[in-house]
Amino acid sequence: MKEIMPYEVEQLLRHKPVIVDVRELSEWMTNGHIPGAIHIPLGQLEERAAELDPIADIIVVCRSGNRSEAACEWLQASGYRSYNMKGGMSSWFWNKDYGQ
Repeated sequence: MKEIMPYEVEQLLRHKPVIVDVRELSEWMTNGHIPGAIHIPLGQLEERAAELDPIADIIVVCRSGNRSEAACEWLQASGYRSYNMKGGMSSWFWNKDYGQ
């Protein structure tokens, strides 16, 4: 499983990476999200995968990294290049709050 750290994702934002957030809509709406991220809940990923660029590097995020890991496994098995953001949005916000 390929992983990427939250601080690395933040550094890539200026290059407009493809970021897919697989949390549920309520989590997306109430807990914030990474600017420019695409919201595709994990349960809809298979039916909506055609919305993703098959040659892009895709960074997948969720709350803690478990659902995004499952999403990465499915994407990789389907021929996509994907990276799981280690620690999920919990780590993203920690990184933003504490500069780690």
